[in-house]
Amino acid sequence: MTNLLNGTIPRGLFNLPLVTIIELTDNFFSGELPAEMSCDVLDQIYFSNNWFSDEIPPAIGNFPRLQTLFLDRNRFRGKILREIFDLKHLTKINIKCEQHHRGDSIFNLNLYFVNLR
Repeated sequence: MTNLLNGTIPRGLFNLPLVTIIELTDNFFSGELPAEMSCDVLDQIYFSNNWFSDEIPPAIGNFPRLQTLFLDRNRFRGKILREIFDLKHLTKINIKCEQHHRGDSIFNLNLYFVNLR
């Protein structure tokens, strides 16, 4: 949702106990994603088309119910983390990083939309 929001993502955003969807696509958020984040009920993250940088933190695996993860059109670098492939409910993923994870972990997921360009 385009709102022309900017700045960094507040760490507390991932501690809201009833939030199931975080949709911050098409804004001007920048910096790193928080190194410590988790939420038992969050099932959709849409952070496409912002200015996030650095590596995707391993804490991205701390969302046991996550079904949708869109992190494309940012400035992430590094590998797509193994923690992402441990998300058992993940069905849609759209990520771009400099290097991609190699291996068969992605085949253990029940995905119906994949874009790892």
